[in-house]
Amino acid sequence: FTGVGKGSSGTSSVACAVTDTRIVRENGRPQYAEYKVSVAAPNPYELEAPIKRWITWKRYSEFHSLDRALRKELGWKFSKVQFPPKRTFFNLEEKFIQGRKEALDEYLSQVLSIRGVSDFRFHTSSQDLKSFLEYNAYIVPPDRASEIDETNPKETTVISGAQLEAGRNGEPKRTNTEVQPSVKKVTYRKRYVRGS
Repeated sequence: FTGVGKGSSGTSSVACAVTDTRIVRENGRPQYAEYKVSVAAPNPYELEAPIKRWITWKRYSEFHSLDRALRKELGWKFSKVQFPPKRTFFNLEEKFIQGRKEALDEYLSQVLSIRGVSDFRFHTSSQDLKSFLEYNAYIVPPDRASEIDETNPKETTVISGAQLEAGRNGEPKRTNTEVQPSVKKVTYRKRYVRGS
């Protein structure tokens, strides 16, 4: 990644890239493609880990929704940003998906080049982009740490790529975690505490 931590003196305090793809199948048939977005951002709350890295999987439709929101929010600043066009037929072919991955990566690069759009330390940054990158789930200030209820974990199964391809073990649930060998992952429900 380039550009992590530049903040107001550069173009972005967040770096991201579209680094991989996968086909999600239902009933053994390909349904849609997802694109792996790898994100890195300065973490001012942890001295031992100044750069926080995470991944999230997004569908083309989620990128398209982000594009519409950013065009509405940023107006003329967004006029030169190119979004990859929609394709109705043969959109699950490997060659097409790889080309779209590269186009979406270039799109994110153009978005991050807009001054201040991803400097999430400031209220003038794009809240739509912040939500799309799931920033608040990974960069948590110490005063919000009490919102996480560690006594009530919610278990999420992360399925392997082979299981996803074969559609085994019933219908795999779509998760925003990296596909890896079958493991159990524990996540925690957030509990908001009033008056703290």
